[in-house]
Amino acid sequence: MRILSIRPIPVGLIFTIMYGFFGLLNFIIFRLSNNGVLTLLLGYELGFFHLALVLHLPRTDDLIANAFQCGASIALLGLTGWITGIASVLCFNFVAAKIGGIDARFANVSDNGRGTGAISNTAAAGPLAASSSGGAPTTTDRDISARNPQSSS
Repeated sequence: MRILSIRPIPVGLIFTIMYGFFGLLNFIIFRLSNNGVLTLLLGYELGFFHLALVLHLPRTDDLIANAFQCGASIALLGLTGWITGIASVLCFNFVAAKIGGIDARFANVSDNGRGTGAISNTAAAGPLAASSSGGAPTTTDRDISARNPQSSS
C-alpha cells in the first residue's frame, strides 16, 4: 500500500492545537521565570529549522498587558502551527507525487466482536501470515481468510 497524498486541513488543525497549547506553556514559563522579554514566533517552525518573524514583548506587571501577551502567545504560536502543518503536508505531497507514493504498512484495528479493540498482528502482516498464537488459527485469522477469498489457494 502506498500513500499518495495527505489532506492538509486536518494536519493543520492538529498542529494548530498543539502549537497553541505550547504557546500557553510558553507564556506560563515566561511569567514564572526571570526573563525580561517574551519571544513569540510567527512562521514555519519545525525542529531546528525555522523561517519565522520573531517578536520580543517586554515583561510588564500590567494585568491587561499580560492578558494580551498570553493571548498573543497562544494565537501566534497556533498560527505558526497552522503554517507549519500545512507547509509540511504540502512538501510531503509534492515528494510523494514525484516518487509515486510512499510505502506504508497499516494494522487492522477492529473490535472483532470481542470488545477488545486490540490490534490484530495477522491483519498487519496479511492473511497468509502465521497465526498470532503460533499454533492453530485464531478467530481473527479465520475472519481475515473469510473476508479475502483470493488468499485461500
